Formats: sequence, C-alpha cells, structure tokens
Amino acid sequence: MIEQTENRNLSRAAAWIGHHRWLLLILAVGLAGRLLFIALFPDWDENGIMDSARYRRVAENILAGRGFIEWRLPTAFAPPLFPYFIAGIIRLFGPAVMIVKFIQVILSLLTLIWVYIIGKDLFHRPVGLAAALATALNPEIIVMAGSLYTETLYIFLSTLAMMLLVRAMKKPPSHLVLWLASGCVFALAILTRHVILLFPAGLFLFAMLFRALRRHQVPVLFLMLTCFMTLVPWTLRHYVLFDRFVPVASGAGGGMWHGSYRSYDGQFQYGRSRQVVARETRGLENPIERDEALLKKSIGAIRENPPVFAWMVVKKFVRFFTRIYEDMPQGERRQNNPLILGFLALSYYPVLLLFVWGMAVYIKRWVHLYPLYLFILYNGLIYAVTLVIPRYRIPLLPFLMLFAAAGLMDLFSRLQRRHGTGHVQNDREGIYSV
Repeated sequence: MIEQTENRNLSRAAAWIGHHRWLLLILAVGLAGRLLFIALFPDWDENGIMDSARYRRVAENILAGRGFIEWRLPTAFAPPLFPYFIAGIIRLFGPAVMIVKFIQVILSLLTLIWVYIIGKDLFHRPVGLAAALATALNPEIIVMAGSLYTETLYIFLSTLAMMLLVRAMKKPPSHLVLWLASGCVFALAILTRHVILLFPAGLFLFAMLFRALRRHQVPVLFLMLTCFMTLVPWTLRHYVLFDRFVPVASGAGGGMWHGSYRSYDGQFQYGRSRQVVARETRGLENPIERDEALLKKSIGAIRENPPVFAWMVVKKFVRFFTRIYEDMPQGERRQNNPLILGFLALSYYPVLLLFVWGMAVYIKRWVHLYPLYLFILYNGLIYAVTLVIPRYRIPLLPFLMLFAAAGLMDLFSRLQRRHGTGHVQNDREGIYSV
C-alpha cells in the first residue's frame, strides 16, 4: 500500500514537471541571468548619492530602534515598506547586503510565475510562457534584482495583486476573498512605490462608468476600501508627526514642479534642476513644507498657461514609453554609452512595437482586460503629469510583456492562417480569444 502511494505520488510529480517543463526552464534561465549579474557586479549600487543609500540609512535606524528616520528626524521622503524589507532581512540573516539581493532574486523569479499565470488566464498558455520568458531575459529587470532599489519588490507585489485580481474576475461577484486579497496586496505595492495610490479608485470609477462592468462594481468597491484601509495607519503616523495629510510619502509637489517647469520642458535635468529647486525653496528647512511650496508653484505655472502644460503632458506621455536609459542607473546624469544604448534599444523597442500591436488587436475584448489597460494608461498619465525618467517605466515592463506576447502570438496565428499551415490557438485556458 505504501509503495503504491509512493508510486502514485512520483507519477503525479513527473506529470506536473512534464506539464510545467517550459515554465521551469524559464525560471532556471531567469535565475542564471540574475545570479550572473550579481556575480559580475557585486557592488553595483554602492554609491552614497543614490536612493539605495537612503533606504539603507533608514533601515539602519529602524534596526537601532529609532524608527523611520533618515538622519536625526522622522521622515516621509519615501514609502515605508522597502526600508522595513531591508531591515527585516538584516535582522534575520545579518548585515550582508548580498543577502538582500539574493532575496530579491527569489522575488523576481516568483514574479515570472505571476506573469505566466496572468498571461495564461487572460489569453492562453503560450502567451503566459512568452511573457514570462521576456520578463526573465529583460536586462533592466535583471539589473534591478541585483540593486537595492524598490523596483523588484514593487514589481513582485504589483504583478501578484494583478494576478489575484484576474483570478477574482473569473469567480462569481459574491466570492470576495480574492478581491480583498488583491486590495491588500495593492496596498503593499503602494507602500513600496506610491505612484499607484489612486489606481484602485480608477478601477472603481471604470466599473461605475461602464455598464459592461456593472457586475464588478461591488467587488471593486471592496477592493478599493480594503486597499485604502490598509494605508490608514501609515497616514495617521504622518498626521501625528507632521500635522499634515500625507497618505504615503511626500514628493508629489516636487514631481509636479519638475513636470511643469517650462524652462526645462518638464524634464528632470539632474544637477541643474536641483539647483533651481534649492533656489525656489530657499529658507524652508522642513522637507514636507518644501514639497508643499513646490506644489503651489507648479499649480501656479499650470494655471498661467494651461495649453503649454497640456502639450508638455502629451510629449512626456510619448517619452515615457519611448525613451530608454542612456546607461544603467548610477545616480547622476548618464553618459551616452553606444554599446549599452544599442543593447537596451534592441531589448526594448521590439517589445514596444509588439505591445502596441497586442493592445490594438485585443481592444475589442477590453471588458476582460480593462485592469491591464487601465494600469498601463494610469502609469503613463501619472508620470506624464509629473516626472518622466526611463527607470520609472521598469515596473511596467511585465505588463507590457503580456500585451507584446499576445501581439506576437497573434502575428504567428495570422501568418499560419495565411499560409494554411496552422490552426487558431485553442484558448480554453484563457478567458477568451480574438
């Protein structure tokens, strides 16, 4: 009896491995690429002027029992989760930064699974596999897995939240567990990078505006409320400490000011922009007060000439999706490196073209895909209104990969039909087919 049970378990395991062999191979490729980068560049982000150094300072203060403090005073310069993430790993495994990077590699590999599931559920299995492979091989995502930036944790959480949302949409509206779980994970993503603070509200607004989404109105409302309620303790912390309503972190004023500064066409000019900011906020020592002052100045600039600002937003929206790094992030203005520039262009622009094609082909099925469409549009608009830096697009890449993979499979299908050598993809695993 025991031997028969063991044989059945072995057979099931072999069948599972056989069915998921391509996904397992993608995970192995992704692991190899990330470990290779860390081995070749173990001190990649050891630069005191970079964001990673600030996160580590806050993490050190957390570990020392001083709380969320960067220097000697409480701060709201960044959302809290990533510094606490670093502090937790150091508490468990010791002060080696390399351990944090290895944990990020694990999160990056789990992200590939979430991308695969989203692609399989919304389209079909080949799309999930292609999107996961593209995400596994993307050089910018690989670099971020080996750097102490928020991107890897944020991508892990945002794709997990989207995966839960996609799974929730396949259930009857009365099944709220996955909707609530998605709301909680979206809140964690916001506590990592607060750019998507209003995204849950956007989902609810969509559900209210379109009759085709009426069945989602109640569950999306619960998702939104769960998300915002999860943020309340951190918002209260800011109100108690700073006597200000700061939902997650400061910085919105600075982003708006950079994005509306006409002399630089709404672009961040690194040292030059910092000098202008210092001049505009002279005499204000409190960072939150400086941010509020910049927000007021940006609103004044927008009111002064709305058409100019609107045109800058249009241009920045295009830049957000078309510009690439001149070089990998090193904290200051990048130097044009032809090899890196060419490599990043080859890794991104084909994906961009396939993404546009996939978005266009599947637009008639927007009712099933609206969370993806909205997430991409929302991020593009938020950064177009504020600050466009190519690095800020990196967390969106897995979502672009999904449409790019769908577009690629659609082109293959069209080519097969034209030559009479194939058949239409069976989409029984997905929600629909084109």
